[in-house]
Amino acid sequence: MNTWKQAFWLAKFELKESKLSFLFLLLLFPFIILGLSSTLSSYLEANFVGFDIFFMLLFTFATTWARPKHFQMQRMNNELIASPSIFMLQQLPIKTEMIGKSRFIIYFIYSIPTQIIMLISLYVLTPSLQEMIGIGAYIVFSMIWIAFSIYIGGMIPASDAGERVSPINMVVYAVLMVIAAITFFTFFHVVSDYGIVYWTLIFAKKWPILSSVLSIILAFLGLKYWQSYMKKVIGKTDYL
Repeated sequence: MNTWKQAFWLAKFELKESKLSFLFLLLLFPFIILGLSSTLSSYLEANFVGFDIFFMLLFTFATTWARPKHFQMQRMNNELIASPSIFMLQQLPIKTEMIGKSRFIIYFIYSIPTQIIMLISLYVLTPSLQEMIGIGAYIVFSMIWIAFSIYIGGMIPASDAGERVSPINMVVYAVLMVIAAITFFTFFHVVSDYGIVYWTLIFAKKWPILSSVLSIILAFLGLKYWQSYMKKVIGKTDYL
């Protein structure tokens, strides 16, 4: 616990420099919420792939895009892509564990409050969603997605540690990931008749206890895994 307190102290330096980013999120998210609310009813009827992809982006990458550019991952040399913050902190006598945890604290502060506000607003503004699922089950649905933002979204702060990849390979990987994601979501829709967001609504409604327990376990294990992964990457990466 003491390490988390020290990590929060370290994270505050970046958070203080990110006030405009939080203001940007505050101004942008009402439009995103209204857009989601207006399309959710159609999604519940037609189950189009785009809604699932956008929803998952909101619980992974979306909020971190608002971070100031000088804190985001950049090319440090010909091969290394990493966060300048990690690069700088590695030059100081600070424990690797503390550096890693500070990255996760920043990610959670950007993402979790915004996601909670979005989930609450989405339920309040969408009558068809209220008709489909009660408030208790919707809380479980919210837990599923907040947990998702931890065990999948945890790759975002973990990636700050850096990766050695050439510019050409980076473009190839990005294109392959986009193609793979579109193929997977399309296949999932065709085979199961419902989208991923729709299925999580069903799980939350039919199996609330199981869904809650699994979400908590996955969030815990995911956080442990990404912290361990980040620590290993920082330990073996030459930032000089």
